[in-house]
Amino acid sequence: MTLRERIVAQGTVMILILAPCAAHGQQAPAPQPEWFAGGAVGMTVSRSGEPDGQNPSVLSPAIEGSALQGSLAVGAFVTPRLGFSAELGMPASFDVQQTWGRDATTWDHAHRDVTLSGLFLVRGGVGRSQLTGAVGAGSVWSRTTTVARFRRFGQRTTDQPFSVFTEARQVTDLGIVAGAELSVPLSSRVSLGPQFRAVFVRRGESDEFQDRLPSVLYQVGAGLRVRLR
Repeated sequence: MTLRERIVAQGTVMILILAPCAAHGQQAPAPQPEWFAGGAVGMTVSRSGEPDGQNPSVLSPAIEGSALQGSLAVGAFVTPRLGFSAELGMPASFDVQQTWGRDATTWDHAHRDVTLSGLFLVRGGVGRSQLTGAVGAGSVWSRTTTVARFRRFGQRTTDQPFSVFTEARQVTDLGIVAGAELSVPLSSRVSLGPQFRAVFVRRGESDEFQDRLPSVLYQVGAGLRVRLR
């Protein structure tokens, strides 16, 4: 073997040895987050979780009802399956009238619960669609505007009250959120599908007047999601 052939052979061996090592040493580029924005339109159903009793000192029925709701969301998937988002739920107010035992005094409430939550997302494929589970926590801002009409004992709720006053009360409580959504792709960036959230509200001193504010909020709607990048 000539000197030239020996150099070529040794060079070829070195290339065969070092090439896998160089390839092994190269790191794959980090995946870029998949940012998205979206929203949903639907309905929120508020429940207190407490049955109506016969205690005359407790207002009845509980503050429960349903109203139209819109929500906004922004977030990102840091891996193909795992992500996070921030969601803002903005329902309209619903009306409910409460009474106090046999008294003809009435409390007419207009109530709404605005939610702001941070969610951890887990995504999986279902055919061409994607099913995403969500769990997290946030704040529930509750506002109740009340018109109280006081009547004397023995009067009926249709009789003219002798005193009327109006007050607005605002409280903020912790909410635990769980839910899911199914996204059907409309294009490479846009998807549409049903969305569900359940918000469990921890009512503490905010319910000191025993008017039984909602403790569970069910949010159902049709969600639209747009992939930003």
